[in-house]
Amino acid sequence: MKIHVAYGRDFLKSIDGISELSLLTVVQHHERADGSGYPNGLKAGEISEYGKMAAIVDVYDAITSDRCYHKAIPPTAAIKKPS
Repeated sequence: MKIHVAYGRDFLKSIDGISELSLLTVVQHHERADGSGYPNGLKAGEISEYGKMAAIVDVYDAITSDRCYHKAIPPTAAIKKPS
């Protein structure tokens, strides 16, 4: 599952006009401030603001969508969920 970051980066690199910022955002969307994320185990100050924002959006989408491993929670519950 973690390989999707590299697949996404490589796919986007093949498209003319994709900015370095877009690539960076894709690569960092699973990094976490405590260093527990992937693919590079970056910590808070090493993650771009765009990577941090993409991570928030990704987690929100994950918890508000039905997945094979869990049932979605309502958006209002997601906003109230402690981090």
